[in-house]
Amino acid sequence: MLTPVNVLAFLLGSAPKLVSDPRLRRELSEGGDRSPSGVEIPDENCAEERQSPASAEHGLHVCPRCGSKFVQPILWEQTGSRVDWRIWRRCPECEWHSDAVHGEKEIDAFDEALDDGFAELSAELKRLEREGVQEIAEVFSAALAADLITADDFRL
Repeated sequence: MLTPVNVLAFLLGSAPKLVSDPRLRRELSEGGDRSPSGVEIPDENCAEERQSPASAEHGLHVCPRCGSKFVQPILWEQTGSRVDWRIWRRCPECEWHSDAVHGEKEIDAFDEALDDGFAELSAELKRLEREGVQEIAEVFSAALAADLITADDFRL
C-alpha cells in the first residue's frame, strides 16, 4: 500500500541519473564517492550483494533483504558489451544497496516495474489531492452555511 511517506520518498530522492561523462563514471565507481544526487555509491570491493537469487526470482525492484517493492535505481551505465547495464540500486526502507551488471531482459522487466510503480504513485497522489480539495470545499461550504464568511473576508 502506498502512503504519503512513500510518495514523498519517491518525489524527493529517487530520480535516477544517467552518467555519460567518463570522468564522472570513473569517479563514482572509485569507492566512497557520492553521486550527483548525494547518494553514496558502493565501491568495486563492496561487501554488499552484487546480485542475489532473490533479485533474479522477484525482479530488480524487490529488495532481497527486507522484501520491499520500492528498490530504486540510483544511476546506471552501459557496459562495454553495449548489451548489459551496470545499475546501482538502493532500498529506501532498509538502506540495502547493490551494484551489479544486468542483462537486457532483467532491465526491461525493471523498467516495466518502475513504470507501474510511477503510475501507482501518480494515482495515489491524485487521490490524496482530490481528498484534500474535497475537505477544503466541505469546510468552506460549512463556513458559508454558518454565515462565518462575509464579503469583507475577500477584501484586499
